[in-house]
Amino acid sequence: MEKLKNVTVVLKNKMPVWAGVIKQKLLVAKTIIVLVHKKNKFVIPVTALVLVAIIAGIIYFSGGEDQKVVVDNKNKKIDVFAEIEKGELVGTFAVGETVRLGEMEITLQNVKRDSFRTLELDSDGNRINKNYVGANLKVFNTSNITTEYIFIGLEDDKGNQYEMDKGAGSYIDGIKDFGWATDSYPRTIREGYALFTSVDQIATNLKLIIFSNISKKKIIFEFER
Repeated sequence: MEKLKNVTVVLKNKMPVWAGVIKQKLLVAKTIIVLVHKKNKFVIPVTALVLVAIIAGIIYFSGGEDQKVVVDNKNKKIDVFAEIEKGELVGTFAVGETVRLGEMEITLQNVKRDSFRTLELDSDGNRINKNYVGANLKVFNTSNITTEYIFIGLEDDKGNQYEMDKGAGSYIDGIKDFGWATDSYPRTIREGYALFTSVDQIATNLKLIIFSNISKKKIIFEFER
């Protein structure tokens, strides 16, 4: 059943890509129709009907016009938090504590605050530095059968919300990135730093929020900026 679910998710994600490819093909088809119409006026009605059917299929599967999700780390809701906000709060904890969340034992081992140099350039041609906060997590799924799914986000006392930075780990030496995968498989331990960049320098308190999509509960680790 889980494999079928995964296949469904993959197909759903691929639909907009397929729709884009089909749209490109339609431009070619349109050109062919015009050429055929010049030679045989009786062919055009049938071809037009086929074209309409294809377009209807594209609209059905892609949901109409292409939609882009714009993620702004500051003062805007992020999709991760749309899930997190659904969760029932188990409690608020400190660095070093181990907490039970569903079938998982989760420990925030330590927090690292530093900066790294990116490949992006400023107006003077100098490489840009980014500050980051790294939360060193250990997640142990104690179940023998249940795969847990977790969402992780960071929130500061200024109301800003942050997703984990996908590429930050490749710039920072000496640490292991926790990674973006949401699944925690039975009887496995996963460790690493959940990395958040461009955290507001004025903020003084931070909350690391972890939500279980199985138990529909969440925990908070609170610490200073």
